[in-house]
Amino acid sequence: MKLIVYIFLILFSGFTFAIETPIKWIRSPLLPLSESVAGHKIKKFEVQAAFTANEKGEIVNAKIIKSSGRPQVDTYILAGLYLAKIQIYYENGKPTPFNAIQAFEINNKYSNDKTYYLCRFETKSKHYEFQQQYTNFTEALKELDYVYLNAPVSKREFELSKYVDENLGEYDIEFYSQDGKISNVRGINSKDYFWLYAGEAVEYAKTIQPKKANWSKNRHKFTDTITLSRKCNSKPI
Repeated sequence: MKLIVYIFLILFSGFTFAIETPIKWIRSPLLPLSESVAGHKIKKFEVQAAFTANEKGEIVNAKIIKSSGRPQVDTYILAGLYLAKIQIYYENGKPTPFNAIQAFEINNKYSNDKTYYLCRFETKSKHYEFQQQYTNFTEALKELDYVYLNAPVSKREFELSKYVDENLGEYDIEFYSQDGKISNVRGINSKDYFWLYAGEAVEYAKTIQPKKANWSKNRHKFTDTITLSRKCNSKPI
């Protein structure tokens, strides 16, 4: 990663000016770049991000101003910036916030010339299907322990070097809820790691409405069964 940073000082006088200067990162903004994030087509990612550092050296209001060409990498850069910490800047002896532009150059060790297909996980919730048979939540809660307020669906996309559609089976999922918020999602007696992707669908739903009011006030356990399949686009990317 090359560090080329322009700092725009926010001075109490109201004037703003730019200087090119090195920045000392107390905590690095770079997270480990995984294969699913990096993909395989781009050999080097060149990204520019603008951000504000506050008086504590924390990064706030970060945004991408020059994309890497891959949304997953842009998101990875932003996530790293928000977790990072920078050396505090002092103006007249006082910690001073500033704006900066950080340029990243990252070599992609996963790049190659193979053919890849864009794939995704598709999920089907047994509980949500039952819920959809009723005209409203009130009717559904006469029979069900809870209703989802949002559909439990997977948003995960990935790349495979072969075109393959596959039914991965059913996964029993357990989760807890308090004040309607879904938490502590895990697989029940799962034999492989695919339960994680089934569980992600439940996490994506975020909230439920339980049958009994006291179940909402107190932490209560619920279950669902998620059918997981893998679907790929027939045309390579």
